Amino acid sequence: MILALDWGNSNLRVAVLAEDGTVLRSITTADGAAGLSGTGFAEVLKHVRERLSAQTLPALACGAVGAREGWREAPYVSLPAKPDAVARHLVEVPEAALHIVPGLCHSAPPRAILRGEETQLLGLGLAGGPPDAIVCLPGTHSKWVQLASGEVQGFRTYMTGELFALACRHTHLAADGDADDAEGFNEGLGRVDADTPLSASLFGLRADRILGGLPSGQSRAALAGLLIGSEVAHALAMAKGQPIILCGEPAMMRRYAVALARHGVCAEQKDGAAAAWIGLAQIARLAGIAKASAPA
Repeated sequence: MILALDWGNSNLRVAVLAEDGTVLRSITTADGAAGLSGTGFAEVLKHVRERLSAQTLPALACGAVGAREGWREAPYVSLPAKPDAVARHLVEVPEAALHIVPGLCHSAPPRAILRGEETQLLGLGLAGGPPDAIVCLPGTHSKWVQLASGEVQGFRTYMTGELFALACRHTHLAADGDADDAEGFNEGLGRVDADTPLSASLFGLRADRILGGLPSGQSRAALAGLLIGSEVAHALAMAKGQPIILCGEPAMMRRYAVALARHGVCAEQKDGAAAAWIGLAQIARLAGIAKASAPA
């Protein structure tokens, strides 16, 4: 058993895991790494240990907690690498009975980094799976990961989720309505044009909203469709017909599945949270840090 922490910038998901990654009990808090400093990390860990009755369990964390601005930096593992390579490069915080999982990086231009998603890749059980596949991990910073014979060869990051949030809050697009409005989302997908810069297409949403070409209540969904559609179109151009696996939160995967379907692509879908827990359990087992007995 271990105490597993998926410690992002905004939120913290914590679970007591059995050896196979089965969640025995779990909580989610708003104690993201971006809002913590100094002893804040240790205090949060102590609190969640108490809430989950896991005071004596070894802890394993992935995500922003291991970034340069996090609790303790866990240097990236260079590609190409199998996802389980991170188990050999854990960074220990001995005073907290905690190990931190490093991310993956492509250190040569074009440089790329990911942190947290490596556990999902491992949890998908793709080692020995499809000889060539692309794993799409939608989110604030969506990742499209190239796998070959279970090895991560490279990946590309798209700031789609962050751009959506910024556009909604800090631009004149005035996007409102439900982001899952099917008609509005498809309207946005239909505006993707390889010959038109994304910035121009975005302003087109504003003009059509003002002039009546786009119902106000559909503008948020149209924005989501345009951004996700642009990402998918670009990523598929590099995928060259390889199988696509979606791994993430169900609602987000549904949006990407719709965008992929417009290109005739049917992607297998895997739950991202479950993959992360399985991956963390595997890392703990490979590193020999799991505890066999129940917590006191």
